[in-house]
Amino acid sequence: MSFLGIAFPPDVCRRFREIPCPGKKVGDGTYHITMIYFGDKTPVADICKAIEVAAPVMQQTQPFELSAANISYFPENPDDKPGHPIVVKVDSPELHELRAKLAEAFDAAGVEYSKKFPDFKPHVTLAYSPEPHEKTLELPIKWTADETVLWAGDEYDDRFSVKFQLPPAGPTYEQLEQLELEIRGLLAD
Repeated sequence: MSFLGIAFPPDVCRRFREIPCPGKKVGDGTYHITMIYFGDKTPVADICKAIEVAAPVMQQTQPFELSAANISYFPENPDDKPGHPIVVKVDSPELHELRAKLAEAFDAAGVEYSKKFPDFKPHVTLAYSPEPHEKTLELPIKWTADETVLWAGDEYDDRFSVKFQLPPAGPTYEQLEQLELEIRGLLAD
């Protein structure tokens, strides 16, 4: 499974882990928000192209705030684990903006990614339950996203991951072409 998403710092993972919900909980080491899903068994060459296209977008993105307060569920998906995915919806206009910029850049570069779910609904999956579940958290979980991660492998960590740090003061490269040249050089080695 290969995707580009947002990973969480340990304190945020702990807060999600402590949310009571029915069903079989997912491992807290897999908490993330998927922005772009590339698919299963994506060739390394395709992942390298995705890195090349994503890096300039990330270089132009400053850290942003995320908030999660509402537990909900999705319909059962016969292609996935059994049961309803129990999720916490994530709110952030900047996250939607970043996802749109990435999709536009990947489309323009011809990088293939899944368009199975055309509406971006950022969420964190907590569990899979036979029964639907909805609830509002007493206190929302809020945190700052200061990096994104591209995972490439069948199980989150079996091939590799690439972290993109979001620059706190905006782009540090005077010209994005310099960043693209450096990435191409690293990938060619």
